[in-house]
Amino acid sequence: MRWVLWGALASAIGIYLFVLQVAGSDSSSGGDTAGLKNIFYLIGILLFGGGQVIKYFANHLRTPEGKPKLPPWIDQAFLVSLAITEAVAILGLVLGFMGAAPKEYLPLFVLSAVGMILLAPRFFFRIEELEG
Repeated sequence: MRWVLWGALASAIGIYLFVLQVAGSDSSSGGDTAGLKNIFYLIGILLFGGGQVIKYFANHLRTPEGKPKLPPWIDQAFLVSLAITEAVAILGLVLGFMGAAPKEYLPLFVLSAVGMILLAPRFFFRIEELEG
């Protein structure tokens, strides 16, 4: 089930790009996104980092004896990490719909895709390998 959720959200990044290409954007209003682009980049970096921080904490809990401990909330942490990493691509989608050029919104899509790769269940649930 984890792979299905991850796959659905990861593939949505490509779907967003496809929608931008099909819908097309009015590049004549691209100047209006100049200030917003920087804000979206900052928010995107913070969201990307947030997803990775959640993954780190979910995988680095320890018992008082120092052994790895599987948190009972690891699946919820996984979903939240995926959702906030997906939000980075949504920022790119919004920027594209506002008329930004591809070179302005594509970095957000790339950042989201990299985040999704780093959050793949194989990488997110390392703690289960240690406990197993």
